[in-house]
Amino acid sequence: AAAAAAAAEEEEPPPAPLDLNDVKSFVMACIPAAQRTPVQCYIKRVRKGLQKLWPYYVLYSQDPDRFLLSGRRRKKNKQSTYLISTDEKDLSRRSGAYT
Repeated sequence: AAAAAAAAEEEEPPPAPLDLNDVKSFVMACIPAAQRTPVQCYIKRVRKGLQKLWPYYVLYSQDPDRFLLSGRRRKKNKQSTYLISTDEKDLSRRSGAYT
């Protein structure tokens, strides 16, 4: 019985590649149950120019290497709240990428 279960697991097709064409839909949706492998990502801290004191962070998927989200700590705020955006460079609340 154990050999049959192991053979059934081996015959399972690999998961379809993640569709990252519409990043906002991908980020806002739940990962499908058929996706058995984890979605690996990494975060890059950007500290250039005036952002040395107020860095922003960018989330990328690892395979394929694609931008997903960016965020920064909200200015003039005593709590640790962050502004999250689906645009890599535009981190304003007025943009359409603000979530």
